[in-house]
Amino acid sequence: MKNIAGKTLWLFILSLLLLYFACSLEIDKGNHKSLNSVSKDINNCKPQSFISTIKSDIVTSEERDLKLLTKAKGMIRKIETSDPEKVLFLTFDACGQGGLSDGYDSLLVDYLIKEQIPATFFISRRWALKNIKYLDYIIENGVNIDIQNHGTQHIPLSSVGDSVYSVVGTKGLREVHYEVETAAVFLCEKLGEKPKLFRPGTAHADDIAVSYVNAMGYQVISYSVLGDGGATFTKELIKENILKAKNGDIILLHFNHPESDVFLGVNEAVEELRKMGNIKFGIIYDYLSNR
Repeated sequence: MKNIAGKTLWLFILSLLLLYFACSLEIDKGNHKSLNSVSKDINNCKPQSFISTIKSDIVTSEERDLKLLTKAKGMIRKIETSDPEKVLFLTFDACGQGGLSDGYDSLLVDYLIKEQIPATFFISRRWALKNIKYLDYIIENGVNIDIQNHGTQHIPLSSVGDSVYSVVGTKGLREVHYEVETAAVFLCEKLGEKPKLFRPGTAHADDIAVSYVNAMGYQVISYSVLGDGGATFTKELIKENILKAKNGDIILLHFNHPESDVFLGVNEAVEELRKMGNIKFGIIYDYLSNR
C-alpha cells in the first residue's frame, strides 16, 4: 500500500511539473508571437533607399527651367467621384516653421472629432516633434481623421533648389528623398504603417520631384480650393470658399493656428452644408485606393 501511495504521489508531482512546463511554454509562445508582431511593425517602417536608377540626382541643364508650382505634373488637385452626393475633401496642414506656425487649434480638432467629420491631416515631422502630445491625442481619438505626410522640414520639393515664399526648397533628388522618407518613417513608427500620401511644404513642387516621389510609391497631393490662405483669411472668406467648393475639390486649411479664424469659418460652413443635404466629406486616400 505504501508503494502504491508513493507511486501515486510521484505521479501527482510529475503531473504538476508537466503542467507547469506546459504553461511556461505557452507563455513563451505568446511572448514570441508578440515580439514577432513588433518586428513586423518595425520592418514596415524601414526606410527605403535612394532610387538612383530612376533619375540622376544631377539635373540636366535642359530641366533647370522647372518652376515650383501647386499644380506640377503628377500632383493630385481634385478627385473624380461616382458618389450620388457632392463630395468635398477637407484637408488640414500642420507646418511647424516656428512662431505661430507651431500652434495647435484644439477647438477645431475637437470639433472635427466630436462631429465625426472626415478629414485628412497633413502633418510635418517638424511640427510633430514640437507637439507630440497633440499628435498622440489625434491618433488615439481621431477615428475620422486620416494622418498623412507633410514632410520632414516642411519645405518645397525642388529638383534644383528653388525657393517659394522665401522658403528654400530641396536641392536635388537626394534631398527630396530625405524630405519625404524621413517623415514617412517617423509617422510610421506612430501609426504602424507609412502614410501613402504626401503634400510638400508650401504645397509647391516641380515635375521631376513629383515624378521621383511617385516612383517611391507615394502620391503627391495639392489642392483645388485655397480655403484659409495660410490661416490668414477671415471666417467669412473661409466659409465662402468652402461653400463654393465643387464636387471632388480638395480644400486646403490648417489646424496649427489657434489664433486664426479657421475654426469659426469651418464650423459655420460645415453646419450650413449639413442643412443643405446631399453633400458629404471624404477621406482622400479612401477614394484614391479604390481607383
